[in-house]
Parts: sequence; structure tokens; C-alpha cells
Amino acid sequence: MYSSESLECPVAISTSIPCASDVRGDYLLHGHLYDFREISGNRLAVRVAFEFELRDSKTGSTVWTRYYSHDEPVDGKDVAAVVAALNRNVLSGFERVKRRTGPVFFLRILRSLRQGPTKTNC
Repeated sequence: MYSSESLECPVAISTSIPCASDVRGDYLLHGHLYDFREISGNRLAVRVAFEFELRDSKTGSTVWTRYYSHDEPVDGKDVAAVVAALNRNVLSGFERVKRRTGPVFFLRILRSLRQGPTKTNC
């Protein structure tokens, strides 16, 4: 039998992925996962909430932040249906962040082209 407790995780998880080289980019992307769970009620759903923050690696200033939170309906009552809904929700959130981020990079590129070339340590 399917249980709503089977997918809940009461432990906070934190991880970093170390760089494998000494090459550094102009920006650092940080992410925070706030919610990733099943919601029981009249209709079964899954909630995903996360935030991305892009920081300028030279100044440490935040260039932009994007927050996403959405409850996705589950089409079924088995574990596979819950996992499929979580997957749809995460992919939808990434796509929304990507669409909203494009103009930011375009404007940054235009601004840096107007300022002229800069010297890098790479």
C-alpha cells in the first residue's frame, strides 16, 4: 500500500560540488532547495520550491535571484506517479528560471561590450 510518509525526508541535506580545475568563471551559481515533498489532501500533489542566486565572482555581488514554488497535481496514487509529478515540477521550474534569466545575460554582455575588453587571470 502507498503511504504519504514514504517520500518525506525530515533531514536537511547540504552539498557542494568542488571545481576540478583552477579555471574560474565570471559568475557563481548558488541554489537552495526549500521544499520537495508530497502534499496530501483532497487531491494528491507535490510541492517543489527552490531559489537560484547568481553572484559576480569578482565582486561577490548578487546579479539576480530567481525563486520558484509550485504544487503539481499527481496523476495517480502510486509512487511512480508521485515521482513523475516531481520530475515535471522540477523541469518546469528550471525552464521558468531559464526563460526569465536570458535577458539578464544579454544586458550584461551589452554593458561589458560598451566598457571595452578587460584583463583576466586565466
